[in-house]
Amino acid sequence: MGGLRSAVGKGFLHRDAKPLCLSRAGHLAACDGCAVPPTAWQRALIACLLIGYLFLPESPAVFGLPLIPPLDKHNIPALSACAVSLWLHGRKGPILPQSVVGKGLVLIFILSPMLTVATNGEPVFFGNIGLPGLALSLQQFLLILPFLVARQHLASGGAQKDLIHALMIGGLVYTLPMLVEMRLSPQLNKWIYGFYQHVFAQSVRGDGFRPMVFLYHGLWVTFFTMTAVFSAFALWRHDIRRRVLLLLAALYLFAVLLLAKSLGAMIFAVALIPCVLLLGTVMQIRVALLIGLLAVAYPILKGADLVPQDQLLAKAAKIDPARAASLEFRFDNENILLERAYLKPVFG
Repeated sequence: MGGLRSAVGKGFLHRDAKPLCLSRAGHLAACDGCAVPPTAWQRALIACLLIGYLFLPESPAVFGLPLIPPLDKHNIPALSACAVSLWLHGRKGPILPQSVVGKGLVLIFILSPMLTVATNGEPVFFGNIGLPGLALSLQQFLLILPFLVARQHLASGGAQKDLIHALMIGGLVYTLPMLVEMRLSPQLNKWIYGFYQHVFAQSVRGDGFRPMVFLYHGLWVTFFTMTAVFSAFALWRHDIRRRVLLLLAALYLFAVLLLAKSLGAMIFAVALIPCVLLLGTVMQIRVALLIGLLAVAYPILKGADLVPQDQLLAKAAKIDPARAASLEFRFDNENILLERAYLKPVFG
């Protein structure tokens, strides 16, 4: 390095000289730099986030560093991708949304724990590890970091198509361990990482099992599979050249989702596949906004007794008494959490 600086200083090398790269013809030629092409970087980013999510172990497999929330499979890939992004591209535009409303919502999401800390003296506990309340803001930032990184680098149409492809391919790959666990019971996480990540009884479905693979719960696996089904049908709708292969992939993923025995994911799939196949972009966005609004409003509706809990339980019991018991268990826990939340309804 010292010799190179000396050569530049003495004029042997021009400060603006372009590096030499090997061309496709096998000759050395000057180029404008060796930066990673945008498409390759976007695909690498998608692969980093998706593979980390699907195959790394869940908690308690974490790095418990002092004074910060544990680093786990959900934030380590995002932090790595963010660091590599800054190294390769520097700051590529603002990390926050451009609209005032968008910026306000993100900042409220990240900084609102500060007000929670001001009204609570209790620490937050992750297992046996106690954290001060200020760590909540860092936890919120780590939670939303993948979305902020994706907003910077995956906002183009080509990157979004790559993301849809990745979700479909990830779903197809994941069906293999899913089918293994449907037959042998969820054991892969224990065989490979040495621990079981949840309650085994919640994986039992009739005379079979609901797979968990390396995710925290079987519901997470089925909802990811549902996302892969949507992706396959979306690609089938728009890719004329490979319609037969994509249709077979979509039907296969749907069949595996059916075998996974998760009623909630099946209800969403049956209700939303027609939206993917028949509705235009604007209407799909409106449906997504409606679902998001219902999710945000649900705790308020539940607290105001506007959710027809008894009627939903009765209809679920007609389909499967076991599913009705599972739904009742969730309703009971929601009521416990709401009672706790109403002790400090503003900031928690």
